[in-house]
Order: sequence, then structure tokens, then C-alpha cells
Amino acid sequence: LVFLIAYLSASSQTFPATRFTNVEYASIDGDGVTLYGYLARPASPTADTPAVLVFHAWNGMSEEVTYFCDRLAERGYYCLAPDLFRNVASEAMNIVWNILTVVNTSQERMDSDADSAFAYLKSIEFVDENRLAS
Repeated sequence: LVFLIAYLSASSQTFPATRFTNVEYASIDGDGVTLYGYLARPASPTADTPAVLVFHAWNGMSEEVTYFCDRLAERGYYCLAPDLFRNVASEAMNIVWNILTVVNTSQERMDSDADSAFAYLKSIEFVDENRLAS
């Protein structure tokens, strides 16, 4: 009963991660899944603009990851933060929910989604494929 109450309380503190996403791209698995992320663009990209993948914390997409992407874009980088939990997000202190999300999200799926984000980032005009980081 205590676990059920904790779970219900935690689930009521979640929100759709799309509040913090602004791009869509396809999964490279060929399964037709549309993935989402947050892309920050530099003000004046050139043909050799560096790019970075930034990963969100255990609570999913949030203001924190978009803040860091925006700061990197101000420094001249393309920055993509993929939504690895596929539209599941919560406040950082929602400990019960965040533990359950991390435990129940397949590492294989997150790896594939990260690979898809990397492929999308490489496909952006002006991104220098030799200057990518994560």
C-alpha cells in the first residue's frame, strides 16, 4: 500500500518532456518511431561548425539541459539534447518516479536513440562531422 501511494504521488508530479523539445527526427532503427530533442543553434554557423550531444539527467528533459545547450550555442556550437525517456519527465526531486524511469527504460533503446540523435546532428547543414562531441 505504501508503494502504491508513493507511486501515485510521484506520477502526479510528472509532465510531458515535449515542453522542452523543439525538433523531431527519425529513429535509425527503421521502426518508424519519431524521436524528439532540443536543438540549440549558433547565431552564425559556418561550414565547419562543431556540434555536441548533451544528455539529460535522471529526470528526463528539463530546463537544465536546454540551458546548457543554449550556452554552448552562444559559444558557436550546435547542441542537441535527445529525449532518451521518450516524453517522460519529472522534477529532479521526484526521486521515486525518477528511479522507476531509469530502471524501466531499456539501455539498448536509449543507446539506439542516442545513435539516432548523433546521426541527426551529423545531417545538419554546416555541422562539421570531424568536430562532434558528447
